[in-house]
Amino acid sequence: MKKIIAVAALMAVTAANAQDLSFGDVNYFLKQGQLNFLADVNHRTQQFTTDITATNTVTSRTEGNFVFGQLGYGLSDRLNLTAGVEYAFNVKVDDTYVGAGVTNPNPSSITQDGLANPQLGVNYRFLSQTDERYNWDFGALASIRIEDAETGSSNPTSTDVSNGNASNGRSSIEINTRFGRKWNEANEWQLAAGLIHNLDGEYTIVSSGGDTKLDVDASQDFFLRATYQYRPVHEFMMSLMLQATQFGSYETQNQANATDASTDSRLDLQSMFTAKYLVTSNFIVKFRYGLGHLPDFDQTDLELRKRRSKVMGIGIDWLF
Repeated sequence: MKKIIAVAALMAVTAANAQDLSFGDVNYFLKQGQLNFLADVNHRTQQFTTDITATNTVTSRTEGNFVFGQLGYGLSDRLNLTAGVEYAFNVKVDDTYVGAGVTNPNPSSITQDGLANPQLGVNYRFLSQTDERYNWDFGALASIRIEDAETGSSNPTSTDVSNGNASNGRSSIEINTRFGRKWNEANEWQLAAGLIHNLDGEYTIVSSGGDTKLDVDASQDFFLRATYQYRPVHEFMMSLMLQATQFGSYETQNQANATDASTDSRLDLQSMFTAKYLVTSNFIVKFRYGLGHLPDFDQTDLELRKRRSKVMGIGIDWLF
């Protein structure tokens, strides 16, 4: 009987220790007074092809570098605050035209550099596996436009190009929830879902022949995300993330002539592999590689097809 009790006690202690969350875990939550700084440098490419006229096709390729920094603070063991911003640099858009009347199939690259919309977030830990079996969080994230959004343009019949910036013409509010568990020292999972409300806004298509200002209606996006992390030793972690995002349809209106244009809804799929190494007890370096699985969709009378995306980057995660 004593042996049975001893074994049961040992199993209980082992199970409890296996459930302890450590820095670097997917479900880790900042404790009161902790600060966390993370920074990622990502190289992204995106591409699509569309027929702009019956005889003219354009393939648009965007490639560049994006630096994202975020500061988190543990207001309490159950309430965290975050602030982050992304900066795009050396982001080039190459439009390759093919078809009748094309005099300059490879014009100079358009740039879309600058600050993206800053983000402010709050996260609340409703359940913690320290006390319960699972971790369950609720969060809110606001993306705030701080400057006018400008989209560059090029001309298939000349060398004229006009550069834009990285601002989004619409602010947004996201409500999300995350549910997960680390069930032993090596294995962990998390499921997440969120609703994003994009407020109405405006942006400008800049052109050497005259700018075009567009109003953009509000829309809603929804995402589901699943993440699994394997931590064979305390210092090394590997994770795989799969996310499905349903982008809602919306309309734009030309301010000059009230012409309407529409963008259809679509379901984009994203996969991301991440490897992390715990250099010290409070400092992590990481590598990321992701691919987009993107369907065709319509913008008014234009079909955006052969859509592709890829991201590769490195980063740090510093707890202090």
